[in-house]
Amino acid sequence: MATGDVTISIAVEGGATKSVVLDSATRALARAYVEAMDENIDDDAKWQVFEVNKMGNGILNRANKHGIASLSYTPKEFTAAT
Repeated sequence: MATGDVTISIAVEGGATKSVVLDSATRALARAYVEAMDENIDDDAKWQVFEVNKMGNGILNRANKHGIASLSYTPKEFTAAT
C-alpha cells in the first residue's frame, strides 16, 4: 500500500474482516467529486466521514427495505356510511 491509498474494511463481530484497497489516484478523484458537491468537505478526514456515513446509510437502507418487503400486512377495509 502506498501513501494516499485507501483501505475500506468491514468487520463482522466474531467473523473475518474483508477489505479492499483503492489507489491514491482513485481517492483523489472520488474526493474531488465529493468536494465539487459540498464545499465543506475540504480535507481527507471530512471525506472519510462522508464516505463511511454514506456506506453505513446504504447498508441501513437496504436492511430497512428488506424488512418492509418481508412483512405480511393485510390492508384493513371498512364499510362506508350511506
